[in-house]
Amino acid sequence: MLVIGCRHEPVEEISGSLNEASSVILPEVVRLDTLVYSNPQISNNQVRFDLLAPTQPLPSGTVFYYPGRCPITGRVDETNQTSDRVVLTIESVSLFDLFQYCVLSDTIMDRNPVNESWQAGVISDGDSVYIDSLSLVSDNGSFGSLSAYIQSGTISLNDMFRFFLSTGLSDTGSHLLNRISGRLSFNSFFRANVVAGTDEAVSGKDSVWVGTRVYGPVYIQDLPVFFYHNIWAGIELTTEREGTYQINAALSVNGSARFHYESWAGWANSTGVTSWEGNLDSVSGPVYAGYVYRFFITSSWVPVICGSSLSRFEYSLNALVQRDFDLTSYVETHTTFSSAGMAGDYALLKDELPAFQSAETRELSRESRSGALANLPPTASFGVSPAAGYTDTNFKFDASASTDLEDLTEQLQVRWDFNGDNHYDTEYSYDKVIFHQYAFPGSYDVVLEVTDRNGLTDYATTNVRVELSASAPIAFFTINPETGRTNNYFVFDASGSYDSEDPINALKVRWDFENDGLWNTAFSVNKAAVHYYTDAGTYVIKMEIIDTDGLTGSTTKKLVVLPANVKPTAHYTVIPENGTTETIFSFDAGSSSDPEDAVDDLLVRWDWENDGVWDTEYRQEKTIRRRFVTAGEYQVVLEVEDTEGFASTYSSIITVTDPNTPPTADFVIQPASGTVDTTFVFDASLSTDHEDAVDSLEVRWDWDNDDVYDTDFTTDKVIHKKFSQTGTFIIKVQVRDSGGLTDTKARLLVIN
Repeated sequence: MLVIGCRHEPVEEISGSLNEASSVILPEVVRLDTLVYSNPQISNNQVRFDLLAPTQPLPSGTVFYYPGRCPITGRVDETNQTSDRVVLTIESVSLFDLFQYCVLSDTIMDRNPVNESWQAGVISDGDSVYIDSLSLVSDNGSFGSLSAYIQSGTISLNDMFRFFLSTGLSDTGSHLLNRISGRLSFNSFFRANVVAGTDEAVSGKDSVWVGTRVYGPVYIQDLPVFFYHNIWAGIELTTEREGTYQINAALSVNGSARFHYESWAGWANSTGVTSWEGNLDSVSGPVYAGYVYRFFITSSWVPVICGSSLSRFEYSLNALVQRDFDLTSYVETHTTFSSAGMAGDYALLKDELPAFQSAETRELSRESRSGALANLPPTASFGVSPAAGYTDTNFKFDASASTDLEDLTEQLQVRWDFNGDNHYDTEYSYDKVIFHQYAFPGSYDVVLEVTDRNGLTDYATTNVRVELSASAPIAFFTINPETGRTNNYFVFDASGSYDSEDPINALKVRWDFENDGLWNTAFSVNKAAVHYYTDAGTYVIKMEIIDTDGLTGSTTKKLVVLPANVKPTAHYTVIPENGTTETIFSFDAGSSSDPEDAVDDLLVRWDWENDGVWDTEYRQEKTIRRRFVTAGEYQVVLEVEDTEGFASTYSSIITVTDPNTPPTADFVIQPASGTVDTTFVFDASLSTDHEDAVDSLEVRWDWDNDDVYDTDFTTDKVIHKKFSQTGTFIIKVQVRDSGGLTDTKARLLVIN
């Protein structure tokens, strides 16, 4: 049925009955006989058939369709044919190159799908699917980590899809008359409880496939059309801080989306909503933060012919929460909306369709909330210097590290209790630094109270030990690092020691690194010492300090020394080990190992060309995929780093070649003509191939162009022959490369 429409009056509705398909193949399109062409194999824009009967080769430019169990369409670029096999190099064609006119109309409604598949954790029950802990995103990056999943959910599948395709020539043949129409009627419902967690502020978006149902087939001539119904779920999250974000949403919408294309009128898209009911409740996130949180369910319908999609009709339901936060006030907006669109396929419909065409977004509901949040108390913090002293020490107490969410530090007031007796020794003051001396030795709990402008308070406490002033110094030292390995150097620093009479640079110290009673160093004014341990174990370090009067003090600390870190062992596998510029290589560093760390804790990065520049950042994911666009040998380097920063590398050579192309056959005849007594020399050395040397090419000869070759394949390119009869002969040579691809060349020879 050819549908004619007026160029000046866009057609609003497409005529034709439902579930009806009709078409007329263009007269120049060749229908391949399944009794001759069999067992099709498709790879790299080539299709190979076994020939069950003799047939003429298909000329270049032939548009064909093969109506077998595996339907195929295309335009022939090149034909390489033998007596029992043919290899066609093809390019895709548009439906408009196949049909003089074509009408396909179908409605998918109340049909049983011919096939369906669902993501793990998804259960299909009639027109509804139920979700149990479906992961939406799980990612780690320089921004931090983001994980999100549907804790539980329900999605309705009550969509009705109608598709109409019409193409052909007008009655005068003056212009194309192409129409594509889709109507998606939906009774859509979803209920979901979605949870997302981040360890710092993030901005991420991802979606996952939920399931697919397949309907059909509907036939255009012998070509089956299937309709794929795909369901996707996704999340978009932008946060100002870490935390757990959760949304409970229930949304029910009745409506339709319409997509209409006419070659003379362009696109006409619209969506309509007849009724809706929805709510966003239990929306939660960190109280003192802003965020944008969107959850969506997308339903798409894709007509597929000969394995290629015609177009994609898409409808999406969205639940959006946006929270703007400014100190203790917030504005939160809950929005639900629907959106629709259509994308074209550049194979079967070629340039007739745009990459994506959106219909109008329809806002279903919007609710705003705002208010003020309760004032939070401040956070008290202070330091004391020195950490210990004498009755003549003037201790410095500094509360400058205290903070408040709403107030600046300088707006906070502090007061002090220097002996922990619940009686404050100072009044409130904005000054954060104060000095105090203790008249008596002892252990004192110092209490700081901080109050903000609204009267909320917080407390911090630390202990100060005070000794009676005397000539004996107070020994004190630190160890850096506080724990380590046998391959670490430890720095022991006694500069925190103290004496009431002598300055620190007049005091001398010595060290016993094993506390075995044997001093490892002599007394020295140098307060720092460096030492390493050859054996792992727990050591007690003793330091003794002496002042200018010969009085001493000592102290000890415990140090745990672990065995030396062993570098990780880097290793990876690659599948395949070699390939072409079209190959996608899969690299897996999961076979790397480390004695101290689990494989999942190791970091890896990759250098694809061994040029000293790392092509990826460090990542925990051990698998990665890569395609090399230029042929050559690549030394791929993997570096593995453990949790302490020790690293090792591993590399291997990957050989990448260009895809095999057929050879070019050519030959000369010497002399160009002769008699029955002439010995002719036939030389095919002029044949060439992009991948193989001429010497490795094989040739065979047909002396009378009867398509029966008179010699077997051989790498010898020169052959001598006499002819016993006069006449005009067509001499043909066939050249074959190492990949099995062939080419032929024919020349004329006159025998007088």
